[in-house]
Amino acid sequence: MRFVPALSSFANDTAAQTAWATLKVLFQQYEGYSFYKHPLLPTSTFDAPDLAILARDHAPVVVVIIKYNLADITHTSDESWTANGQTFDSPLLQLDDFVIGLDAMLKRERTLRGIKPTVGVLSFPLISRNDAEVLLKKHRDIMATTPILICAGEGYERVLHPSPMAEDVWAMAKSVFQGASVLNRTTAPLSETNTFDKLGPAIHALEREISLFDDEQVQVAIQMAPGPQRIRGLAGTERPSF
Repeated sequence: MRFVPALSSFANDTAAQTAWATLKVLFQQYEGYSFYKHPLLPTSTFDAPDLAILARDHAPVVVVIIKYNLADITHTSDESWTANGQTFDSPLLQLDDFVIGLDAMLKRERTLRGIKPTVGVLSFPLISRNDAEVLLKKHRDIMATTPILICAGEGYERVLHPSPMAEDVWAMAKSVFQGASVLNRTTAPLSETNTFDKLGPAIHALEREISLFDDEQVQVAIQMAPGPQRIRGLAGTERPSF
């Protein structure tokens, strides 16, 4: 499992660090990716999920963390919450947006329609289960999906939902989750002995192999570094190097 923090704010996000430390243990034996603030899953207010996880042979997982004590939360409504004097989009609706958005991304590909639906997780690391249940009771009916609640002192074992994937299904799921463009999904991989005497067929054949980012490309494509970055590549090949 490879972890990619898309934003540098992860370094100061203690709640997300704690959640990932626990989830990392659960998922460490599985191939896959976990993103902090996945940029491909924003809501209408441009928020992104605290954690989004795709592990082989498991349903995808999206985590929204409520980083407040119960006393900090002074108002909740179907549309918004207020905590520490700041009003923000309802985390229930945000989680709904993320779950529905990720499922829609994956299910656009016919080969991925057999994967189990995305598991939505609302994490309350500073609030007891009883208090969280009371807090959410009057708002649950606004959600189109049913989240798993993880409250203070609880583990994340319930987020593991096995969903076996064949090799081609896993490759496609990774490609969609990474944001990579699969340019040809039906053609078998090229043989190393293939040769071309014209540029057009050669480029077309090259494109057929560009189905997944490698780990370094994922890091560069997803992360938003605080400083300037340079991306170089041979013009016309659509094969940048970083």
